[in-house]
This record gives sequence, C-alpha cells and structure tokens, in this order.
Amino acid sequence: MNCFLSGWAIAPNHSGAPNSLNSLDSTKIVTEYKSVEKIAQNFDKIFPQNIKTLITWSMGSIIALGVLEKLQAKKIILYSPTLKFEAIDELQKLRENIILNKETALKLFARKCGISKDLVDVSYYTAKELLAGLDFLENTRINPAQVPENKDVTVVYGENDNIISPHESIEVAERLGVKAVKIAGGGHSSVLGN
Repeated sequence: MNCFLSGWAIAPNHSGAPNSLNSLDSTKIVTEYKSVEKIAQNFDKIFPQNIKTLITWSMGSIIALGVLEKLQAKKIILYSPTLKFEAIDELQKLRENIILNKETALKLFARKCGISKDLVDVSYYTAKELLAGLDFLENTRINPAQVPENKDVTVVYGENDNIISPHESIEVAERLGVKAVKIAGGGHSSVLGN
C-alpha cells in the first residue's frame, strides 16, 4: 500500500493526492496525540503496517521524521520537511486569525502557500484542531534517527517555498545523509500539483 501523510489544515480528501494513495490526516493526528513522543507511543494505532511507500508533506514530514525508525515503509518521500518550524511569528499571526475568523484565516493561508482554493475545505477542521496543529508546529523539535539501510528516503523541496524555507529542507537531507531534490520554481504546495 502507498500512503500520503498530509500537511496542516489540508484534509486528505482535498489534498490532491492521487486516489491510489491511502491518506493520513496530520492535523487530526496531532490533535489527538499532541506530540511526536505520543505519536510514537501510539504508532500502531495510527500507521497501517503494510505501507510500502510513504509520501509526506510539510507537517506530515515532521511527524514522519519523528517516527522514522518505526516506519515500515521501504520508500519515504519527504516534501517540505523541517526539523523545527522557524516562522514562529507567522504561526502567532495565523493563530490570532483563526480565533477571529477561521474561514478567512484558512483562505489567506492557502493563498500564501499557493494552494488552489478547491483544496481548502474551511468546514472540515474545527478551530480547536487547527490550533492544536499550530501548537505542534511551534513546540516540536526533531532530532531524526539515522536512516536505516533498508529504507530509501528522499527530501523534495520547492525552490520558492515561503512556508518551509529551502534551507530547512536541505538541512533535513544533510542530517539524514539522503538526496535532496529541488523543484525549480516550486512553492510549498508543489507536491499538490500547484
């Protein structure tokens, strides 16, 4: 089975991921489990055991990095990964906007990411779930395990990503000792075909 682990605030059924991929919802996961440590403790409840290829994006990549040693997938593609989210001021502004008006905040975020408005379902997540995701991003620092020899891991990043800077994704690749692939002219949502 191939699986897609979504980014923050993008519902799996709106992620643009091919139908051939089973999807996991990173926002719902962090709402329930709050931290990488708790996700790791509940790994078997969250991740299907028969994943052959895991494709992750943004917050989904952070989760995957936190449980890398537990993942059974032989091939892992990390789109826009980071070890720690650097734009904390942006998170605070987003948090304030969600509290004021969740729908407007999500539309503005989608525009900044270059995400098609068709991929944003403003009614899918509660404000509480979105805020839990922001708390996770703000408080998570990843110290990834070495990539086991039987896993093929690739980092992919957009040259013009304005959410997770390219240098953050390159740092992940360097720390893991894996290949980094640049999407020329790509932004944060390049994995979604935008």
